[in-house]
Amino acid sequence: MSDEIKEGEETKAEAQVADAVTIDGSEETKWTTSRWELWSYYVFYIGNSGLAGFNYGPSQFQNLLFLAGYDPSAAPGELPCGDGACVLRFAGKVRDINSIVLVTNGISFALQAVLLLIIGAWADYGTWRPNITIFFTIVAVAVSFAWLGVERADQWEAATALYVLGLITYQCVLTFWTAAFPGLARDLPEVKQSLADVKNGDRTLQEHAQLTSLSRNRISNLSFTVCSVGEIVVLAIMVGIVKGLKADESTESNTKAFSVLIAFAGGIWLLCAIPWFLIEKRRPGLQMPAGTNLLTVGFKQIRVAFRECLRLNRHSCTSSSTF
Repeated sequence: MSDEIKEGEETKAEAQVADAVTIDGSEETKWTTSRWELWSYYVFYIGNSGLAGFNYGPSQFQNLLFLAGYDPSAAPGELPCGDGACVLRFAGKVRDINSIVLVTNGISFALQAVLLLIIGAWADYGTWRPNITIFFTIVAVAVSFAWLGVERADQWEAATALYVLGLITYQCVLTFWTAAFPGLARDLPEVKQSLADVKNGDRTLQEHAQLTSLSRNRISNLSFTVCSVGEIVVLAIMVGIVKGLKADESTESNTKAFSVLIAFAGGIWLLCAIPWFLIEKRRPGLQMPAGTNLLTVGFKQIRVAFRECLRLNRHSCTSSSTF
């Protein structure tokens, strides 16, 4: 009997998790999204576009691996890499530098999976999201500036650490920043007025849900547009930096240019992030479902998602057999 009660409580908790995931944000809040807050959110994406750790970081990492590697047809260190194969000892084994990049990517993604499995749900629940966004942004910017001290081939191991950290922090910032836009949409003046109209009987709940959905899509699309335009400007400046450093004159100049570009992108990221950190209203996340806490809600979300996938699979099989 106790097992049945326990199972029933777990099912109820899972249902609450599922409901929280699909909530349409139709509850009134005390915050109102201002134009300044909205634009600070858009501008943040210019810095978090991935130019530092996600684009130029991999380029510099592969560049240093190539400079540190050697041609496998000769003894280690005797013949530098050319147009043919290029190898280097990594993780106790001599590997092709392309293999090293793939292994490092795998390590990075595995660490991301574990980290976001534990704290990923904090983007939706509780009040930690803004602080986590600030923390990972500061770490990501620090990693970008750290590349200024990594310009030589013998520093490729340090480059590996910076590369992994850059990928992880970029994805974490992107995850927690993205989670803010449903709250921004919910607190738009027109959406709040729509909710008031629903309560007064002047608008249906379905119409309000549609307006909320359109507002979310508009914020998402505008943030991408602003990011793209801003990124073009940043890239144009980077072209000038590359020309000024005369990156095409020598291998050393090219390697230094990569590090400078990463640091510059990190500086832009910090500059674009500060307005959002100062203007963002500290909206609380979803209420924690009964029987869960910040350490378990993520795992229960995965359990619910897996269960729904199985149901969808069974539904697809039933539909296929019917038709």
